[in-house]
Amino acid sequence: MLRIQILLLSLFFSFSIFALLPGEYSSNCFPHGEGLKDSFQSSVLVSEERFEGKFILFEGPGCKKSVLTVDFTAEMNFPEEKEFGPLDLRVGKAFMVVMDEKLRQEFMMRSLCGDLQLELYVPFEIQGLQKCGPFPVPASGTLVYDYFKKEGHDFSLGGYPLLWILDENRRPALTSRIVYRKKVPHSN
Repeated sequence: MLRIQILLLSLFFSFSIFALLPGEYSSNCFPHGEGLKDSFQSSVLVSEERFEGKFILFEGPGCKKSVLTVDFTAEMNFPEEKEFGPLDLRVGKAFMVVMDEKLRQEFMMRSLCGDLQLELYVPFEIQGLQKCGPFPVPASGTLVYDYFKKEGHDFSLGGYPLLWILDENRRPALTSRIVYRKKVPHSN
């Protein structure tokens, strides 16, 4: 009887730990850019083998007027039964959407996305474009090395979305100022 109780408790505990990380998370609004005059917000959706991230750049402080979004997908090694540790992401797709004419013209004038003819509100792929957008996104299939920590409803990453580490020996520590809060369903 005692063995069965221990087995059931260990299965429950394992399932509870396994269920810690999957979910939808979003960050607060943070200052960003030259002189920190703009702002950004980020969100992630984590499942057992998939990572989906969204980065939104806003004009001015306070995350009020969005001017650019980047949507990112990756396969990930799910860190079973851990609340912290290495997290490897294999880049899938990354799309950027420019929603501000001044920003679109700046990208075009400075050839920030190469020969791409950017159109407002039209998503275009940016994985592998090293000078396009608020940060370069590695090419599809590239392995990105990060670090995560899960604490209660909070989830932190060492680098994503502002830092992409392609060398496993240079994996970032948890120095990112971005903390994601898990969205908890409302009960009626």
